[in-house]
Amino acid sequence: YKRGGLELGLAVGLDLANGFSFDLAGRGILLHEESADDWGISGGIRWASQADGLGFALAFTPEWGNMASASDSIWDNGLVGFDNSRATDGRGRYTLDMRYGVGLFGNAHGGYDATLTPFATYNSNGATNLGASFGWGNLNAGYEAVLPEGDATASDNRLFLEYKRDF
Repeated sequence: YKRGGLELGLAVGLDLANGFSFDLAGRGILLHEESADDWGISGGIRWASQADGLGFALAFTPEWGNMASASDSIWDNGLVGFDNSRATDGRGRYTLDMRYGVGLFGNAHGGYDATLTPFATYNSNGATNLGASFGWGNLNAGYEAVLPEGDATASDNRLFLEYKRDF
């Protein structure tokens, strides 16, 4: 039993000296043995007061279609388990993200070894995410609570721990 297909994604970004950055990304399934309409386009504009993750940062990210790849589900299960409603509904969504990075553990070079970053994110679906992350070298840990529109209690909380390493 074999499946075949082709998914293509592309992303470009531009960083300017004044703290602004712009991003544009797209993805879509180009070929599949079954008919699949799965695509997404997103953009973004970000301003950061400092390039090192400290200080205030503000980002606005619109999205159309489905930027989260569903290819694993399609390749494994065909179209049976595939929900392409986000790709075909024609509605756009956006996210507004605000954060403030504070340096911790000053080092001998005049910088900081760690960063604490409280953040708030608002999604056009009405949910607000509140939390904080702690970064130290390749380690990032934190807490995030999702507050749905019109609800004063958190409906979804998560603790996260990530280790990132460039090779």
